[in-house]
Amino acid sequence: MNKTLFFLIFLCNISFAQTKLEGNLASFPSTQYSIIIDQSSLNEYKGKSVGEGTTDNKGQFNIKIDIKTENPISLFIGNLFFSLWAKPNSTMSILENVNSHYTFSGATIIENTILFKSGLMQPYKVAKNIGLDNYNPNKQIAYLDSIENGRLQILKTIDNDNKASQKFRSYYKTEVFSFTHFNKNQYPAFLKASNKITDKDIQKDYFNFWNKFKLENDSTASNSYQNALGNFIEYKALEKDSNNKAGSEQAWHEIFRTADSILQEYPISLQKQKTDYLLLLIKYFNFSNLTANEIDIYIRQFPLSSSILIIEDLWNKKQGIESTIPSFQLKNIDGKLVDIKDFRGKVIYIDFWGSWCKACLINMPHAEQLKQKLKDEDVAFLYINFYDTNEKWTTAIKKYNIEGTHLKAEKSDEEFFNSKFNINQGFPRYALIDKKGKLITVSAPQPQDKSAYDLIQKYLNE
Repeated sequence: MNKTLFFLIFLCNISFAQTKLEGNLASFPSTQYSIIIDQSSLNEYKGKSVGEGTTDNKGQFNIKIDIKTENPISLFIGNLFFSLWAKPNSTMSILENVNSHYTFSGATIIENTILFKSGLMQPYKVAKNIGLDNYNPNKQIAYLDSIENGRLQILKTIDNDNKASQKFRSYYKTEVFSFTHFNKNQYPAFLKASNKITDKDIQKDYFNFWNKFKLENDSTASNSYQNALGNFIEYKALEKDSNNKAGSEQAWHEIFRTADSILQEYPISLQKQKTDYLLLLIKYFNFSNLTANEIDIYIRQFPLSSSILIIEDLWNKKQGIESTIPSFQLKNIDGKLVDIKDFRGKVIYIDFWGSWCKACLINMPHAEQLKQKLKDEDVAFLYINFYDTNEKWTTAIKKYNIEGTHLKAEKSDEEFFNSKFNINQGFPRYALIDKKGKLITVSAPQPQDKSAYDLIQKYLNE
C-alpha cells in the first residue's frame, strides 16, 4: 500500500521571533489553509489568523507565523481541522499515512502525541453519546467516565517522566474533565430536543456530577472549559429556583446574576460567559428589555472589550438599526441648529437627560469631574435633553449649573433617538461616538465609573 506522507514542520527564526511553518501535504494539492489562534466567544470563535495561503500542486507550502507563547493552535486545511500544541522558537513535525494515523517529532512530540491518541486533536471524531435511541443515563455516564479515565491514562503512560510542559498538562486535564462534564450535561438535552424524554424522565440526582466541577484559572486556553462552565452556571442558576423554566426570561436573568456571583474573581471567564450568553439571547430569543439591560451592564463591566462592537452590531441589526454613523441636528439654548458633524475629529460623550430624571441630575457633578480630567483632550461633552419644556430645560441648566454644550430634542426627534440610541429603554443613558463619527455604544459607562474615562481614552488614542 502506498503511503501518503503528511509533513508539518514548525521552525523558529529566533532573530525575528517568528515561527517558520513548512508543509508537504500530498493529500492536499492546491488547497487553501489557515493557522488560527485565540479562538473564543470574545471573537465569536473566529480567532486571529497568523498565517494563511495555498499549497502548491504537490501539497507543499512555506510560511512564517508569530507564536508568542506556547498554546493550542488550529490548522484548517481542506476538510480537516487539527488542534495542535505549538511552542515558540521550536520545531515540530507530523507524519500521516493513508489510514490517518499520525506520528510526531520535534519539540512538542509528547504533547501532540497525547492530543492525537486521546482524540482531542480532532475532537469531532470522538463519539459523545452511547446512542440516542433510548434513554440510558447510567450507561451514558459510565461511557463518558471511561473516556475520561482512558485519556488520563494516556497522559500518564506517554508522559511518564513529566517531560511535557506544565502548561500543557494543565490544559490537557482541563480539556479532559470539561469534555466529560459538558457531554454529561448535554445528553438529556439531546433526547429532550428529539421529544424522546421530558423533564419528568430525568432523575433528580442525574446532575450530581456538577458537584465535582472545579473553576479554573482565567489563563486557561481551554474552550471546552468555557463550554462546560457555561452549563455549570446554568445548572446553578436553575438550582436556585426550580420553578424557573429553562430558556425563560426569568431563568436568563438568574443565569447572568449567577455568573456575576460565581465568577467575581475570574473577570476574563466572566466576560467570555456573558459574551456567549448575550450572543445567544440576541440570536435566538426575543427578550428585548432583558437583553438591552444586560448589554448595558456588560458595557459597564467591560468597557474596553472588543466584543462590545460585535454584540451591539448584532443587536442593532436585530432591531433594524442600520447606520453606525448617526446624523442629526438639534437646537441649542440660543435656538441655533447644531449639527453632530460639527464635532468630527473629537470623541463625543453624550449625556441624555431630563429635569425629571433624578438619577441624571445626581450624576451631573460626576460628569463635570470627568470633563475636567479630559479638559485638554479632544473630547466634546453633549447634553441632550428629552421630554422637558424649554422653560424646564433652561431652568434646570441654571439651577444645577450644568456647563457644556446643551441641545434640545423635540417630540419629532424621539423616533430617531429611540431607534438609534435606545432612548426608550430608560435614563440615565450615555453614548459614545468616535472621532470619525461612528457610534461606538449607546450604553457608555456613567461618568462616575472609572471605566468611562478609560473608554474615552481608548478612542482618543485610536
